[in-house]
Amino acid sequence: MKQGEAQNRELLQGLGSSIRAAAGSDLVKTERGFLCAAKDLAPEVPFQVCISAGPGLIALGTPNALASLGASPYAPAPQEPGPVLRLLAKAPGFGRVEATVEGKAALKVSGRLEPEDPAVAQQVEAGILEGLKELDAQAEKRRAVMATALGEVKGSVEKDPEAPARLKTAAAAATAEKILDPRGEYAALRSSFKVARADKALTLELTIPEGQVRRFAQLDAGLTTVGTVGILSAIAIPNFIKYQCRSKASAGRLELTIARNEMGIYRAKHGKYPARLEKLDYRPSTNHYTVCARSGCLPGAPPAAAAACAAALASRGAGPKALLLCAAGDILGDGNLDVWLVEEDGVPESFRSACQ
Repeated sequence: MKQGEAQNRELLQGLGSSIRAAAGSDLVKTERGFLCAAKDLAPEVPFQVCISAGPGLIALGTPNALASLGASPYAPAPQEPGPVLRLLAKAPGFGRVEATVEGKAALKVSGRLEPEDPAVAQQVEAGILEGLKELDAQAEKRRAVMATALGEVKGSVEKDPEAPARLKTAAAAATAEKILDPRGEYAALRSSFKVARADKALTLELTIPEGQVRRFAQLDAGLTTVGTVGILSAIAIPNFIKYQCRSKASAGRLELTIARNEMGIYRAKHGKYPARLEKLDYRPSTNHYTVCARSGCLPGAPPAAAAACAAALASRGAGPKALLLCAAGDILGDGNLDVWLVEEDGVPESFRSACQ
């Protein structure tokens, strides 16, 4: 919007010429000094929509409504400080709506609804409050889930002797709130939201934080302290998951060590290894892994784990009587199996890791 009425009228005339040139037809025409949609463009619409230029504003409405404005009572567009944008609308049979955006760093958005029927304001208020209640419930659910998962990951990282000290420090400082809302902008936005009703009028207000405004405008070239914490959390969380996975994977190495020792005890007693694993007085101490030999797996082995071990065992060229055991488990619950192998005199080695 330009400052003067003449400039705004020139702007509208240029807009109309551009539309007619691009369309190759008179989609818009000048009616009573206003730029209007052609009457034959949508004959089923009972009214014609026009645009009128004024000092510091451009109004949208029917020709009669625009003509009733007469000499515009509005002042020229204000300079800073002042509203960035102000919208006014009035619909017959419904009421009046006003929206204002003001500010430069953070933006304050205000709205006011004045319906002709007071019940409308009450219904709109009830709908907004119910939506906010549902939004808060979802946010709390996300926070609770993240807090539980983060607690488990922190425990795994703290117990992992191979976890770097810096990662342990980052894990200890991390909170569900910092991960979900690293800049604190959602909390600020939510706390700024206000809704109130007085008589027929309903007012709403919220403030968009400065950081969000900068990113919307693609001007966020720096990193705030809170933003840095958020990025560090984003880097650390995948590592949390990785070290938690490694903690669970260590159970596969342990199971194979126990199974190999039990096989050695059986051989010392009977002079040979058992034909099948179920002859051993051994059962895995965890339900994460299935243990298999070339002759088969322990009873109740999941088909996917048994197939993974069969492929791993077949990949080794040792003779059929040589001891070779496998452990396979879906430790993350995503179908990506973690597979270990151990030979008679060796130590368990990872055949395929689920923690990559």
